[in-house]
Amino acid sequence: MSRQPRRAQTRAGAKAAFHSPSAAATIPQMLKAAIQHHQSGRLVEAKALYRRVLNVDGRHADALHLLGVIDHQIGRNDDAVNRIGKAIAINGTVPLYYLNYGVALKALGRLDDALASFDVALRLKPDSADAHCERAYILQQLGRIGEALNAFEAASRLKPDSAETHANRGTALKELGRIDEAVAAYDVALRINPNFAEAHYNRAMMLLLLGQFEDGWRGYEYRWHVKARPGGQRRHTDSPRWRGEPGGGRTILLWAEAGFGDSIHFVRYVPMVIERGWRVVLEVPSPLTRLFAGIAGATVVAVGESLPPFDAQCPLLSLPLAHATTAETIPAAGPYLAARRDAVAMWSNRLPREGLRVGIAWQGNPAHTNDRNRSFRLDELARLAALPGVKLISLQKGAGVDQLANLSWAASIHTLGADYDAGDFLDTAAVVMALDLVIGVDTSVVHLAGALGRPAWVALPWVPDWRWLEAREDSPWYPTVRLFRQNKPGDWDGVFVRIAGELCELQRIAAAASLRLYADGAHSTR
Repeated sequence: MSRQPRRAQTRAGAKAAFHSPSAAATIPQMLKAAIQHHQSGRLVEAKALYRRVLNVDGRHADALHLLGVIDHQIGRNDDAVNRIGKAIAINGTVPLYYLNYGVALKALGRLDDALASFDVALRLKPDSADAHCERAYILQQLGRIGEALNAFEAASRLKPDSAETHANRGTALKELGRIDEAVAAYDVALRINPNFAEAHYNRAMMLLLLGQFEDGWRGYEYRWHVKARPGGQRRHTDSPRWRGEPGGGRTILLWAEAGFGDSIHFVRYVPMVIERGWRVVLEVPSPLTRLFAGIAGATVVAVGESLPPFDAQCPLLSLPLAHATTAETIPAAGPYLAARRDAVAMWSNRLPREGLRVGIAWQGNPAHTNDRNRSFRLDELARLAALPGVKLISLQKGAGVDQLANLSWAASIHTLGADYDAGDFLDTAAVVMALDLVIGVDTSVVHLAGALGRPAWVALPWVPDWRWLEAREDSPWYPTVRLFRQNKPGDWDGVFVRIAGELCELQRIAAAASLRLYADGAHSTR
């Protein structure tokens, strides 16, 4: 027999052995071992064994599905969708396949496809609490909050001992504006799991929104234990945390933890800390350093710069807790920040001389967890731009500026020019002081206007950030701020109909008086 046929025979024999019943019989053992590795987090070993199963049987649906699950776990969601999709094509009767297929689709942003997959999973297994929850997450992202609540409630009935499911139900109730019910849902979650940080944190947000500050401030401290909390991470933990005790001449570091607006909001407490006998070092992002440098008695340092020695530390957003702030003791006696007189005069001369000068800011930080609800499109302001005697001046920084390029009436909006330093809040403060009014989304610009004691109108979503409280048109934090709330979720049109009406009345008063509504530099500057 020649060598060539013998080689061919050897290959044929190997192939036959590879697909022999004895090889196939090892699949259950390999799959069991792979699943054990997978459940223990040994993904490399699990993946190798799933591949070995597929080498024996390339149409093994369970192995394809579980290999796709690993792909999702390591962030390869395209591969996950491909593999789990093949498993479904082989066996379309397994609800878990559709559940994990939807999870991978959701990770790719294919929300409608993910929702359809979860719907199939529920048709196959109506009592799948996980499928109800995943479906609810998608409905939340699609803005279908009522349906999301129904899905979370179905999941909580199926898994009444799941703290996470009750907390998710609370979040949906919050988004519908049913705040008291949301608090009750978080209470259920915490009875099941008293250490559930996310439930403590979200419950605290609701209590603060309700004005129940005492419990709210305490619960707000759980923010440091939330996995996906907004804002920065905790720093300076090697120094004692300040709880409100007298300083006796010692030095304290007060440090910014979150966004610019939060820093502007809570820097009002610095003089109160100084009054308790502390020398204050204030650590904030560099765009705020020149603005905060005018706070008497505080040494201002930019984040990242070297710090002087200090004896205690406190994040800015924990200062209300340290001062046991109640609704009646909110420190809001008057302006606590100021602009430079010469800069105010310069901007006053450069801005339009006729009509009401109205600064506008329509977009917050897109990374903010609630930005899709709190920000509005610039074209929502079209009816304001059409009002006679109203001059709109853009205060927008960064995200959202691009909307000016695609606006048919953009020429009616005054922009501040290349020499306006959008990265320095002291420059923004000077512009704000030269304006008659600021109208904006809940972002740093309206906080700045309030801190300067300037008139500002804030357009708020159906469920606003906690600091604006419930069902009121004024703010105990900022006496010069007015609040315009949506009457239903997403109703920006109704908000700006009311704002336009109020703006017409202001313009009528100003025109009748033949003078500017608010004198330039009406509040003290430095």
